[in-house]
Amino acid sequence: MLTNDGDYSLLKSILKSILECIPNARFTLPLWKYSDIDTLKKWKVKTCKAQKPMMPYGIMDIILKLIYAILYRLLKILPPDEELRAIAESDLAIVPTRDMLVLGSLGRATQFFYTLYRIYLPKLMRKPTMLYASDVRPGNGLARALLTPWMRLVFNSLDMISVRDANSLCNLIEIGISPSKVRLVGDPAFLLKPASREEAIRILKREGIPVRKRPLIGFSLNPLIYRPRKISRGSQRKIIIILIDLVNFLIKELEATVIFIPRVTIFEESDMIYAEVIKKFIKQKNRFFILSKQYEPEQVRAIIGLLDLFIAMAFHASIHAVCVGVPLVAVDYGKKTLEVMRRLDLEKLVIPAKDLTPDELKNKIKLAWLEREQVKAKLLSRVKEYIALAKRNAEAFKAFLESCYPKPYAKVT
Repeated sequence: MLTNDGDYSLLKSILKSILECIPNARFTLPLWKYSDIDTLKKWKVKTCKAQKPMMPYGIMDIILKLIYAILYRLLKILPPDEELRAIAESDLAIVPTRDMLVLGSLGRATQFFYTLYRIYLPKLMRKPTMLYASDVRPGNGLARALLTPWMRLVFNSLDMISVRDANSLCNLIEIGISPSKVRLVGDPAFLLKPASREEAIRILKREGIPVRKRPLIGFSLNPLIYRPRKISRGSQRKIIIILIDLVNFLIKELEATVIFIPRVTIFEESDMIYAEVIKKFIKQKNRFFILSKQYEPEQVRAIIGLLDLFIAMAFHASIHAVCVGVPLVAVDYGKKTLEVMRRLDLEKLVIPAKDLTPDELKNKIKLAWLEREQVKAKLLSRVKEYIALAKRNAEAFKAFLESCYPKPYAKVT
């Protein structure tokens, strides 16, 4: 599933790393939303139909896929299922689960279990499999206890695992996964190159945004950001009220031109809905601009690079700002944003999503604005560490590849 420009950033970086090792590699990408492939045509990626992971209807899909996978393993019978057939015809399986294996933030236990099952399918079909730049945070208590046997079964079967935070590494070792097959890496999106400054300026001018009317302050969010508080429409309304207050504050107190940068559509929920509601209720509507569409991740990164301050309510939105050295306030809903900002010595500019209040958000913004020059200098000097970590993904992939196939790899798909 490709839900936002962060997913596209990840996918493009992964494809590039693989192509550096295997220039003639061919890719098959399981998707249930075929519109997602439009911006990937130049990568020569083929799609196949995947079942939407919705419970309880997904249970039947799980059972059928399990039967087909076993029949292929034992008798080499090609599955009628399009996704499993693609696995059967491939040489390698690369699985970037992102944050689908995280409990206690946006994820649910059913999603966690379903993702584990999908990771295991290629191994069940005897395909070399790598879990690529993912998070593994199974929570605590009963949920962790129930999931641990399944995690141990799945992760021990994999050929290589790379995780993008130290907490995930500790979790894998604690459940009994050999450290020899786990690599600590950085998020591949740190390697994405932004579009040119000139292109970003052209986009903002086409959108009717007065680029010279400073300060320019932008923000992006995940439409599921209300979930860490409570999965209810009441929680969603509270987030919207906080954001209306935020935009009024930025315009009144900082005399800012505020830009909403749409990035995420997931499970029929879009961040544009938030933006449109905010527009209706803020006082100075002529100072609030909504970009008309989701731009390419390279363009989004370049647009953020034009800003004076950025409020990031999604993980890869934070990465965009960090990579272009723009001072930011980050809202964290899965601990991975906190870990990134802590390594940058900017933990004080992070707010846990469950603790998000108007006063807390405004206080962090005041602090970031007051110290914006120091923050910018720190970002530009420390981001190199994350770029180096991100490059470890390619090293892990090479080790995985060499353990599975001798050189050359020209025919690997």
